Formats: sequence, C-alpha cells, structure tokens
Amino acid sequence: MGKTGNSMTQNDDINYYNQNNSNQTMCLETENTTNKEGNENDFKYPYRHTRKRRNDHSEGEVTPQASFTPKRRNTEQIDNSVISSYGIQGETTTTSSYFNNNRTFRKQTNEVPNQNHTHDSYNRKQQKQTHESFPPFRIKVNDDNYPAQDVTIIKDLNRKCKLNLTYGRMSTSHNDKHYLLYCNTTTQFETLLDKSNWPETICNSMYSIDIPRRFPSSYSVVALNIPTQWNAENFCEELKLRYKTIIKGERMFVKGGRPIPRIRIDFSSNKELTEILQKGTNSFGGVLIAVHRSIPVQQVDVFKKVPNIIALDIGRSHDKFQLATCYSPPNEKLPIALFNQIMKRNKNTILLGDLNAKHQSWSRSNENQKGHVLFDWLLTKSMTVVNKHVATSTRSNATIDLILAPAQMTGIKTSFSVLPSMGSDHLPVIWIPDIKLVKNDCQYPIKRTYWQLFEMFLTFTFSYWKDLSTTMKDSVQFFHTYERYLSLVAARLTYVTYCTSYRPTLPPHIVQLIMEKSECLRLARKTKHPIFITQLKTYSTTIKRELIAYRRLTWIEYCKTFNKCDVKQFWKKTQRHFSTTSSPIQGFLMPNGNVVSSTSEMCDVAKSFYQEQFSEHKSTSSTIEIEAENVDSILRIHMNDNIPTAFPIEIKDIRRTIASLKNKNSTGIDGVSNKIIKLLPPSHQSIICTSFKSFASQLIFPPHWKVAKMILLPKTKSNIVKVEETRPISLLPCFSKLYEKIFLVQFRKWVNDAGILPEEQTGFRPGHNMTVRLVSIIDQIGQCLALNTAAAALFVDFKAAFNQLWYQGLWLKLHKMDCPTYLVGWLRSYLSGRSAYIDMKEARSSAFNLYKGVPQGSCVGPVIFIVYHHDLLNCMSLLHWKHLFADDLSVIIAPSATWPTKTLIPNLLERLKVVIASLITYTTMWKQPINFEKTQWTLFHRQVVPKIPLVTYDGYEIAHTSKAKYLGTILDCKLSFSLHLDYVETKIRKNLAILKRLASSRMLSEEVAYRLYNAYIRPHYQSLLNIYPLLSISKQNKLEAESTIK
Repeated sequence: MGKTGNSMTQNDDINYYNQNNSNQTMCLETENTTNKEGNENDFKYPYRHTRKRRNDHSEGEVTPQASFTPKRRNTEQIDNSVISSYGIQGETTTTSSYFNNNRTFRKQTNEVPNQNHTHDSYNRKQQKQTHESFPPFRIKVNDDNYPAQDVTIIKDLNRKCKLNLTYGRMSTSHNDKHYLLYCNTTTQFETLLDKSNWPETICNSMYSIDIPRRFPSSYSVVALNIPTQWNAENFCEELKLRYKTIIKGERMFVKGGRPIPRIRIDFSSNKELTEILQKGTNSFGGVLIAVHRSIPVQQVDVFKKVPNIIALDIGRSHDKFQLATCYSPPNEKLPIALFNQIMKRNKNTILLGDLNAKHQSWSRSNENQKGHVLFDWLLTKSMTVVNKHVATSTRSNATIDLILAPAQMTGIKTSFSVLPSMGSDHLPVIWIPDIKLVKNDCQYPIKRTYWQLFEMFLTFTFSYWKDLSTTMKDSVQFFHTYERYLSLVAARLTYVTYCTSYRPTLPPHIVQLIMEKSECLRLARKTKHPIFITQLKTYSTTIKRELIAYRRLTWIEYCKTFNKCDVKQFWKKTQRHFSTTSSPIQGFLMPNGNVVSSTSEMCDVAKSFYQEQFSEHKSTSSTIEIEAENVDSILRIHMNDNIPTAFPIEIKDIRRTIASLKNKNSTGIDGVSNKIIKLLPPSHQSIICTSFKSFASQLIFPPHWKVAKMILLPKTKSNIVKVEETRPISLLPCFSKLYEKIFLVQFRKWVNDAGILPEEQTGFRPGHNMTVRLVSIIDQIGQCLALNTAAAALFVDFKAAFNQLWYQGLWLKLHKMDCPTYLVGWLRSYLSGRSAYIDMKEARSSAFNLYKGVPQGSCVGPVIFIVYHHDLLNCMSLLHWKHLFADDLSVIIAPSATWPTKTLIPNLLERLKVVIASLITYTTMWKQPINFEKTQWTLFHRQVVPKIPLVTYDGYEIAHTSKAKYLGTILDCKLSFSLHLDYVETKIRKNLAILKRLASSRMLSEEVAYRLYNAYIRPHYQSLLNIYPLLSISKQNKLEAESTIK
C-alpha cells in the first residue's frame, strides 16, 4: 500500500474510498449561475435568457427561452449591484401584498454616490440583495373551479401548509387554465417539492399539481464521464440508496440530439447537495484509499464526515486491523485528539498520510512544531515510523509522508521502497508489512454435476437400500443415513472449476496495444521526448476505439443468444436486466448509533433478538390460559397412552407430491435439493413411502428436520439496518417439506369439510386469491362514496405475526373445533422441540429453542396460522365489512343512513374505537400483539374535510393517513387511484426503458421482444384491471394510449 501521484487509472478490481468533498469519485460539476464578466441578468435571474420572453411559454414552462420568474415591471430590471452601491432603498413587502414577489425600487436623481463605500462593502451588499429564483408549481383545479381572486389560493395554502407564500398568478395556454405558484425561499421550495406536504384540497376543491421539470442550479449537479450506454434512471436509482433527496436525473444532449456522457441530477434538499460539494482544506486532491476487492473491508462510520481522513476496518474478526490515512495541511495543527480516538477504537492501527510533520527522528530536514507534537505523541504509543530518513518530497529532503505502524507489524520481513516521481511533488512509497491477511476468494466456482451418472448409480444400489430399510428397526436413523448418502453421491459427482472473472478476457490484439502503450508511457516519462508523447496520444485513441468496437460486438453476440430455444437460459439472462435484488446485510445499526459489521458479532446480536422473540409467552393466569393448559395436559396423556390411527400414505401420493416440487438446486441443511428428489428412480420412491408411513404411524417427526437454518432478509433497501428491520426465513430440509405437503392434503381436507375458515380469509387458500379481497374492499368503499357520505377504514398490522403463535392456544382451539386426534398429534410432533441458528455469510450462531411461532419457509406454517385465527373476525360487530388476507386485516366502517351530516365523522370514529377495543381484547387473550406504530386508519370521502380528530384508545394512538397501501394497491382518500397509477407507471417506464435498450441493438426478434413485453410490462397493466372500470374516462384513455407497443 502506498501513496500515488495525481494521475490514477481506475481498475475494476479496486474499491476506492476518498475523503474530500471537492474531489468526488464520481465527478460532479455545479451549474454556474453567475457570469464572470458581471452580467447582471445572468446574476440576478439564473434562468432568465437574454432574448425576449415568448408568449407561448408565459405560464412558466421550462424552455431555454423561458424564465422561472414571473413578469415584472420594467423598473424591476435595474441591476441589484447598482442599487446597492447607490444606496437606493426598497419598499418592504407586507403580508397583504401577495402579488409583490420582489421589491419595487424608486428612481433616483443624478446624485453623486457616496465614495466612501469600499469594494468589500459593495460585494457584501451585492450578495445580500441577490436571491435565488425558483420555478413555479403549476396547479390545476378540477372542473376549473377557481376562486374569483388569485390571492385566495395563496391564503389557503399558507394556512394549511404553514408557509409564507406571496406570489401567484393565473395562466392560460392552449385553452388550459392553470395557476402558477412561486416560492421566495428555499424552505418554501423544498416543502412544496414533497407532495405529502400539500393539503388534500385547495379552496374546497380537488386539484392536481405539476412539479417543475427544471430545478434551480443550486439544487442540481452534473455528473461527468457517465457512459452514454448507461440508463440515467437506473443510475439515479442507485445513487438514491446513498443520497435520499435525489428527485430525478436526465441525460444531457448536444445539438442534433446526440447524447453526451453527462447526467444532470436534481436534489430536493439544498443542504445535502451543499454537503456533497463543500470544499475541503486540501486543494490538491484530498485523501484516497484503494483496496483490492479480494480484501474484506468496511469503512468506519464514526469518521465518515471528518474531513481529510479515512478509517477502514480491514480483514476478518480474527485478523482485523484498522487502516487510517490522514492529510494535515501545513497551516493547521496536527489532529492529535482525532488520532487518540482512532487508537482508542483499535490499538492495532496503521496510520499513514501527508502529515507535514518534520523531526530529526525520521526526517533529514529542519524540524517544525508539528514534528515536535507528533514526536511527543509517539512516545506515548507503541508505534514507530516505518520510512525513516527517506525523502518523500521532490522539492526537499524532508520526510513528510509518514507510515506509522505498531511494533508487531514492523518486523524483519517488512520492507519499503520509494519510487521515482510520477508527476507529483510527492514520491510514491511502497511498504510491504508483515501481515497475514485472509483474502476473499476472487475465483468464481463453476459447478457441473453428472446427473445421468447419478441416476444410474442410484438404480444399481436400490437393492442394498431396500434390504437395509427392512433390517434397521429405527426408521429415523435409517432415513437420516439415506439422506446423507444422497447428498454425498451428488457431491461426489459434482466437479468444480474456478475462473478468476466472469467477464471475458480482452482479445489479444487489444492486449498487445495496451502493452505497447505502457512501454510508450514509460519512455515518455523518462525522456520527455515529443515523439513519445505524440505516440502515447495515438495509442490512447486507438485503444479506446478498439474497446468500443469490441464491446459493441460482444453486446450483439449476447443479444443473439436471446433467440435460442433454451427457455431456462433465456429467462436467466433476461432476469439480470429486469430484476433487482436487495443487497445483503452488511451491518446492524445499534440503538447507541454504532454499527456492528463483524459477522460473528452480527450473529450474536441477531441471536439475542430472535431468541427473545421466540421465547415463551409470559403467563398471566387468565381463564383462557388455565383452560389451554388443561387441554394440553389431556392431549399429552392421551397421545402417550394411545397413538391414533394414521392416515394412509400411498406411493401415488409420493409421486404426485414430488412432481409438484420446483426444480431447484438449492439444498437444505441436509444437503439434498429438490432436483435430487425429482431425479430419484421410481424404485427409490418406495423407500421414501415406507419411511413416511413409519413416521406417520408412530407420530414422530425426525429431530434433525426440526433444526432450521435461519437467514435474515432486510425489509428495507439499505444494507445497514436495525435488527428489528429484518425478516427471518427458515431453510428446512427438502424431505421435511415433502412430508409436510403430504400431511397438508389431509389437513386442508378437514378444514374445508368443517367449514372453519371464513369467506373473508383469502390467504393461503386454494381457489381464493388476492384479487377477490381487493375487488371487495374497493366495491364496499365505493358504495359509501356513491351516496355522498364517507367511510372509515382501519388497517391493522400485527407485530411479528407468524412468530407469535401460541401453541397451547392452538391446541385449545383445535380441541373446541373437534379436530381429529391424529391431526392434532401430528401438529404437536411437528411444532414441539424446534430450534434454529442464525447463519450470516461465513459465521453461524449457536442453536436456540423456538417456543412459539411457525417457521417462515415451511408449507404447513401459514395454514396453521390462518386456522389459529379463524375466529378473529367474530370479535367484531357484524355491521362492519371485514377483510383478511393471511395476517393483513382491514375493517370498513360504513355510516348509517340515519346519521346527520354534522355527526357523520364523530360517529364513524366512535365505531372505530369500538373495533379497536374488540381487537385489543382478542389479541390480548390469544397472545397476538398489535403493532400500533404501523396500524393506520383512513377516512374515505368526497366532500369538504373538517379537522380530523386524533384517534386514541387505552393510551394507544392510531395514526391517520390520506393514503393506504393494501395488498399492493394504493387507496387514496378520494378513491381516485391517482397515486397508484403513478406508482405503476413508474415501474412500467423503468422496464420499458430496459426493453428499448435491449431492442436498440436490432438483434432481438419480434417474437422475443413480445415475450419480454408480456413478461415484464404487460403484467403491470393487467394488475390495473381490477380498478379499471372505476377510473375516469381521461385516465382510461391515458392508459390505453400508453399500453400501445411503440
């Protein structure tokens, strides 16, 4: 590791970490709003063009000839700088002058200006008088029901949004009437950019708003060197993961419509953009660390915002050390306090950088104050200077680029050297420390299993396993051995080869050109001869042209493979373009703000959290608990004394269930995959059938099937999450799922014959789907709105629903429903004695017991859950409409025809509180807590909305929302579906852009293009069929036009 010069070529194998806001890894360029020559129009109005305003853009539409500022008097065009220097006074704006967006100035006489004004005061006044100009927001009121006076709209917005807007005007273009609203401050502009801050109505009318398409230059940056082949929307979506306030990004073009490698990025927060672009104290580049991708590394969050320093955790838990690089400007003090914080965090730290500290202990130059300070600090630490008395500057013999390392890292095997200058005034230093670092495997495994040989081998060994199944008395031990055998045979017939990269190597002629360029670069640096410099430029141009041609050819060849008949490979390749995967969890955010990134520590944190979540329910000695304990004791005694008769398992059941399995290669903890089970010869299926019959007759469930490998998936897109923001998925053995599927047939038959589940429950039930629930809830809300009344909807969220199922309560409910004893016994054997362990990357936690809940990832678990809560809807009044999809509960409260208008909403809220009280009683009794933080209610209406009161019950507050997302559909309070249409159209535009990019090579056949359209775009349109009849005519026409294939 060492320090390089200013010229650096990026490599795909290198991850860069930098800390200098003026020199980002992605080059950002702010749009300059001022003219260096002092043009007052460019300075005062950044978006004003020098040409005359055109009438067809008078409504504020963004074009190169349009302005973002409203029309003003000619007197307002006076230069602000002239006004400030001549002492002209401006009239202040009062609260009643809503049409004065800027000051109006009085004309002055030919008085001689005061000559005492200095140039500094002139500049200060000039900066004070100038202000940012913001584009207008366009408001379209439904049915053109505009108020008589424009000022009414501003007053209404100021009252509801708590703003101080002062200017707005009506505009008409192409027979379309709009209201243009202008902002004065950044606070107003940023507030209105968020649509959630807008009121539901303006002047008692529904409306629509258009966000400005062009933003002020202080809210925008231009990203440089972005290849034109990249999609601007996808590029900005990835940036949003780090910078949350990004609104959009647009590709920039030159005349003729040719794209250029620049993307304009608009932010909704000037504060975040300022933090990105703030200048550091180093004007020559800042701090940069390049780490090879094979080295495990994690940036230390504590020092991320500290300028001119980077701290990284390198290595794994057993060999981890801290690498910190720092730049200390000559005119600043040495940050000793910061060094102490770094050393306190990890004593095994390497500190390096340009410290500008000179001392005779390590430098052959004159000493300075920073050198004395650093020398005194080193005396208190067990660190030493590695590169002593070796000049690192081309201008003197000083050693100012220092490497400070612990004594155990500076042994005999360590060495360092200084390279010749590469153009910078600092010499590169290379140090090889005595560190044993375990690298990530940079070789990618390519597995190949000989499945035909696998089938042949199992066929020949059938007689051995048939005899062994009759000889061994312990059926569990036999089947466990049989599982291990299948896993080992598949592993023995699997051969793994490794490649260093998935990307193909470059052609030989391009590699030869690169080598010749490197030689020419060496000669140019050594001799400075013009001929080598000219040849170097020629080589660069030639290599760039050859690379572009090679990539184009590779892309065309790749697109040709789409036309092959291999269906599996076809969808595997297309999925890379259309599907997005969430990044794996890299760390846990702790309550104290620290981030735990070590895999072993993450496993311990996750285990502590889920061990507590799956612990036993606290006993309250209630009547239900006592009754459940009695039933549990009776069932235990009955099962021990008399095992009930098992249901028959035939070979055809085994074959039918195996055929229903998905052909996946992923294995469980037993090493057996679905593909192995599906490839078993028919003769081996009789072995499985015999073993399953033995399990069923003895009411036993193999103990190794009860151990779950629990992986955690993030509920958000971030890779640093809180542990409570993860979802545990249990990976179970494939034979366990096969056994569950066979039992599930009998269990569902009893559930359906007994008519246990209500019709309102449509989750995990064959013949019932999400569409039925969605159409029902929309129809019921629509019936209320059709009568010009209102309806209240409660959307309930249960806390860790599948992880809270109470076992004794389940036995009590099944006992009351006269469930067959054998089914109850099978479920008791299935749920009792379960355990799990957390698996994260290469670390795993110790196992912990599961005393409640059903495993997420099992086949029987969801069905057990809906049966357990079959009586959830009975706790509420029959007057309400209730909908249940698995654990997603919604209750629609319709008004009575006898209620007067004044008491409509209060009566709805009273009934809402009664429903909440009933739910709290039920969930407390059956130990299924409600997550009140995510439980919401919505008032659906088509009238003027009064002040909606706060809904609280027994200390719990139920938040009100104007939009609710239920079963993937966004329901707004007016049931207009505008927000849901915007949401779906965003997905369609994203996939359509990918499809057009794929088709731009002109190598996709028409059949393949239609196949991709039907797979990734048409389903989004089909999802709107449930609400299509309820849409307005204009929205239906818009969808019809957009659904046409272009």
